[in-house]
Parts: sequence; structure tokens; C-alpha cells
Amino acid sequence: MFEQARSLAAGAKIIIDSDGIKDGARTLKPSSPVVLCCSLSIEISLKLLIAQEGEAAQTGHRLDVLYGALPKLTKDAFELYAEKVHGREFVDSFPSELREHADVFVSWRYAYEQGGELKCSPSFLYSLAFVLNTFIEDTYLFERNDNAWLVV
Repeated sequence: MFEQARSLAAGAKIIIDSDGIKDGARTLKPSSPVVLCCSLSIEISLKLLIAQEGEAAQTGHRLDVLYGALPKLTKDAFELYAEKVHGREFVDSFPSELREHADVFVSWRYAYEQGGELKCSPSFLYSLAFVLNTFIEDTYLFERNDNAWLVV
């Protein structure tokens, strides 16, 4: 699970770091793959944390529900770690941002079916995916593998 989540976050980073595409005088970077990769990375990371802590397996895509299924000690440890990485402002805004982005994977996965403009913060999603990945890597011991990676 970790390698899948990490690979998805890395895919988003590659897009963010790319030169994008030219559209007249503008340079565009695709938001849908970034949002989808980050939100799925977050989902898988939260499900991994739930499993690592011995909690009942969770289904679904709602990020707030998945985060809520974590034991308090795990949430406290994660928020302390996130504060060291992203600062107090990130942690203070985390509950409201998580609620606002709770269903982002479902809504953006079928963006073409939605009426109107979809809103989210790709920077929040990328920051959360990144800090979850590093928190898991620094906190838990598990066997690593090359699943979800193309070795070049």
C-alpha cells in the first residue's frame, strides 16, 4: 500500500515540476491528474495507517471519515509531524481543509459529469499526500518493494 501511495504522490510531483504545455501566451499544468493522484495517495495512506494501527478496515473514499477512523494517538503523532514539516498554520487549517476536500477523489474522477466549476486546493492535497508519505516512512517499519514503480 505504501509504494502505491508514494508512487501516486510522486506522479503528482512530476506533473507539478514539469514545464506544462503552452496554450497561447499561457503555460498550463494539468490539474485533474494532480488532484486525482494526490487524493488517491491520501486515501491509500490513511487506509494503511488504519491497518497498521490494527483498526477495522475502512472502505470508501471520504478522507475525513478515513482520518476519523485513526486512533487519537496516531492523529496526534501525525499532526505533530505535519507541524514540523509544514508549520502550525497547516495543522490549524487541517480539519477544515480535510472537510472541504473529503470527497475530492469522487468529484474529480468524474469531473466531466459535474455541472459548474470544481474547486479544490491542489497545493493542500499535495502537501498532505507528501507529509502522510514521509510520516509513514519515518514512523512504521515494513518491507519495501518496487511495486508501483518503473525502474529505469
